[in-house]
Formats: sequence, C-alpha cells, structure tokens
Amino acid sequence: MNMPFVSLRPEITRAHALTLMDWFEDERVTRFLTDSQSTSRFIAQAVERTHMPILTHLFNQGSRFFMVYDRNDTPVGFVRLLMAGTECEIVLTIGDHEKWGRRLGTSTILEGLKIAFLEMKAERVIAKIHPKTPDPCAGSCAADL
Repeated sequence: MNMPFVSLRPEITRAHALTLMDWFEDERVTRFLTDSQSTSRFIAQAVERTHMPILTHLFNQGSRFFMVYDRNDTPVGFVRLLMAGTECEIVLTIGDHEKWGRRLGTSTILEGLKIAFLEMKAERVIAKIHPKTPDPCAGSCAADL
C-alpha cells in the first residue's frame, strides 16, 4: 500500500480559518486535543478583526503553523510546531474525519519532522499523543536528531 502524499503549506487564508473553525467545533476532532473548546471562537474573533485575505501571521505567533493538504489538493488537517530551546513539540490534527484511517497522520508527522529537524534545527521533536487516539504511536513519541 502506498503512503498517501501530504504537503504542509504555511499560508493560512480566511477560507482556511473558517475550515479550522469547523474542525474545532467537531467533538470527534477535538476529543484528543489539549486546545481549548473556545479555539473556534478565538479564530472567529481573529477573522472578524482582520480584514486581510491572508492570516498566516495570526497563526504563527510563537510557533509555525501549516495546513495539511492531501494528494487531491484538499485541506485535511493542520500542524503546529513549537520550539522550546532545542526541542520542538509537534501538534497535528487530521480535521477532515472522512479522511481518517488513511495514514494521513503518519505522512503528516514525517513531513513535520523534516521541517522541525532540517529547517528549524531542532535536536529533539516531541509529540504528546493521547493514549486512546487510534494511532500506532500511542502514548508519547519522541525523535532525536
């Protein structure tokens, strides 16, 4: 079985923000996230206050944020990379629950690791994964340079 191709794109548009709001309002998606249930409301407020078509700067405050696209050029999730010293925490979500079970999360982790190690020069990348997440790397995963 071929691994699905995913790409991480740093540009965040108003349309992406609206898609993120939908995902954060879906309990199936947010069940395993540590993000607040009010994240959707915060995104909505940011969209209302900002009258620009590109909102990348709002999502990259203190971290790097990427939309995840599948091979059909459809946004299916997001990745946030947060540096703390030489360590980088990776947070990812496949928000399109119709695409779950297709190993998009695995491909997303690999792409996120490339950015963390090669671009951000992290020495260690940490992913805190909820034990009930249906993922082969349940618990906590770490990768070292």
